Amino acid sequence: MTGHPQDRGPARITFIGNATLLIEYGPLTLLTDPNFLHRGERAYLGNGLSSARLLDPALELSELPGLDAVVLSHLHGDH
Repeated sequence: MTGHPQDRGPARITFIGNATLLIEYGPLTLLTDPNFLHRGERAYLGNGLSSARLLDPALELSELPGLDAVVLSHLHGDH
């Protein structure tokens, strides 16, 4: 990417759930900490801990655009 940041247009951020965000900035598309569990499904967090998902994700995997990168900021059994 070259040029001034304002030339790329506005960033668009879609909250999918938990730590999962879809970030679209110009031609770049990123997904953070992917978690696509559905309501009632359990995520295993390590050391015997788990958490039940309270809501469905805002998007399904099939609805995602093409991705340039996936960013993992932390490790859990759900992503």
